[in-house]
Amino acid sequence: TPDQTEANAWFRSYDKLFYPAFEAASQDTSEAIRMFALIALTGLAPHDSQLPLRLTTAVETDPSTQVRCVAIHLLCSKELASAIETQSAELQPLLMTTLEADSSLDVKYNALEVLLKSDPGNDLVHSTILQWAKSDVGQKVEYALKLMLLNQQTGDRPQSIDELVELLSDSEWGVAKTVTDRISSEHIFGVMGSRKLLARQHAIQTLGQYAAHAHRALPTLEAELARNNKDTLSFTTKALDSVRGYCPDRPIDQLQGQWEFVSVNRPNSTTAFFDFPLHDGGVYPAMGRELRTASHQLPASIITVSGTQLKLGDRVFAEISHHRQSAGFVMLLDPDGKKRHCNGRYELKGSPSPEYKPNAAPAPELLILEVCELRNDSDTTQATKQTLEFRPVKK
Repeated sequence: TPDQTEANAWFRSYDKLFYPAFEAASQDTSEAIRMFALIALTGLAPHDSQLPLRLTTAVETDPSTQVRCVAIHLLCSKELASAIETQSAELQPLLMTTLEADSSLDVKYNALEVLLKSDPGNDLVHSTILQWAKSDVGQKVEYALKLMLLNQQTGDRPQSIDELVELLSDSEWGVAKTVTDRISSEHIFGVMGSRKLLARQHAIQTLGQYAAHAHRALPTLEAELARNNKDTLSFTTKALDSVRGYCPDRPIDQLQGQWEFVSVNRPNSTTAFFDFPLHDGGVYPAMGRELRTASHQLPASIITVSGTQLKLGDRVFAEISHHRQSAGFVMLLDPDGKKRHCNGRYELKGSPSPEYKPNAAPAPELLILEVCELRNDSDTTQATKQTLEFRPVKK
C-alpha cells in the first residue's frame, strides 16, 4: 500500500540509526526478539559486514531451534548474497557440520534443504536422505520424502529418483509408517488438503510427479503394480500413467484406423511435434522431416491409429490414449528419444447421413487434434499448442 511504501522509504533513509538497536536485540533473551533482529539486520545486509558472522554464530550456538532454522535460511537468502560471497566456501562446511551435529531434527532438516539446493549431488545429502527414509522415526521419513520432491519439475536431481527406486525395490519398506502429505499434488492424485499416507504410498506418488524424468523407474512401478497391493494399487496406477505419459489400457476407439494429414497450425517460434531426422538412405518411406500435406509431387502422409499407437508407415512415433481422470487425451511423443509428454483434446467433425437414422452419429469428415506439450506434470504447458487436422482414409 502507499502507506507501507512511504514507511519503508523512511526506514531506508534512516536505517543506520537502527543498527545499534537491532544489534542489541540480536542478543536479547527473548527468542522472538532475537529472530526479528536477525531478519531486520539481513534486510540491511549491504551495510553490515559482520552479519554473516552473526548468523553463523546463531546457527552454531543459539539455544532456540527456531532461531537456528531462521539463521540458516538467512545465510542463504538473496539479500545476503553479495555480503557472503567472499565467505561462500565456509557456508557448505557449516551446513554439513550442522547436519551432522545439531541436536534438533528441524535444524538438521533446514540445513539439509539448503545444502540440497546448493549442492544436490552431495554424498552427505544422499546418504542422509536415505538414512532418514529408512528410519523408524516418522518425522524423518516425512522430511526425507519432502526433500526428494524439491526438484521434480526440472528433474535436475536424478539422485531423488534413484533414492525412490531403491526404497520401493524393498517390498517391505514404508508399509507400516505414516507421513503427512503437505505437497501440492492434488491435480494428479486427487489429494485434497493434508492427510495421512503410508510412506510407501507417498513415495509412489512422489515418483509419479517426476513424470517424464522418471522413465527409468517404470520397471519398479510395474513390479509394484504386479504385487496387487490394495494399499498402493491406485497410487501405482496413477504414477505409471504419469511417468509413461499415456494410459496403455485406454485406447481412443473413435480414432482407430487410417487418417490423411491435412494441415497443422502452430506458433512460428516452435518446432513441429512430429519431426523426424533423415537416415542414411534418405527419408523414411512415406515420411518427410515432418508430417506432409498433399502436393503435386507427393501424396499426403497417412497416420494409422492402432490401439494406443500412432504410426507413420511402420514406425511408432507416439502413444495416445484417453486421460484416466479427464475428458481429454494424453500423448507420449518420442521421435527423438526425449519422451515429450503432451495432453490435449480431439474433435470429430462430419456431415449428417443423407438417410435419416435415429441415434446415428454422423460419419467423421475431419479429425481435429489440439495438442499441448507439458512443461511439468502440473498441467502447466509451454506455448506450443498445435492444432492438427486429418481426414479419414476412405476404404
